[in-house]
Amino acid sequence: MNTSAGQSVRVACDVGGTFTDVCVLNEDSGEIHVAKTPTTVDPIDGVLNGIDAADVALNDIALFSHGTTLATNALITRRFPPALMVTTKGFRDVIEIRRGTRDDLWDTYKEMAPPYLARAIVCPSASVSIMPARSLKRSTRKKLASWPASSRSGMSPTSLFASLIHS
Repeated sequence: MNTSAGQSVRVACDVGGTFTDVCVLNEDSGEIHVAKTPTTVDPIDGVLNGIDAADVALNDIALFSHGTTLATNALITRRFPPALMVTTKGFRDVIEIRRGTRDDLWDTYKEMAPPYLARAIVCPSASVSIMPARSLKRSTRKKLASWPASSRSGMSPTSLFASLIHS
């Protein structure tokens, strides 16, 4: 999709384990274009390759949406580095509650798989706001260093994810 100067496009991408998919909507014409490129070691390279394959100029992007099945797959298969989850205060137990689909919703004795993350490594935060990644890392490091779960569990988290609900 070759965009003319000044055209406005919306770009949505999904970084998967094998491919990075990019879907582009031209807001002026309603035209949709899809590009698929191999996922790269550094996911941002795959995203930029996909945007390039879709023939979109970065300055024409009015809205960019990003999702990743790469992280979801790592979570489901439990193949991820030691992680800490930061969540909105009051929602720490969402992972434990797991109100997903069940064979029998009312069977409280049915064995469930253990949660992806232990409750001890879910860190509630009273005020989480969207901020530049660089400042998020700095402020998060301070909070991680003082978070008692890290020392209690003997875990040294190397990754972090946020689950912000109603924020």
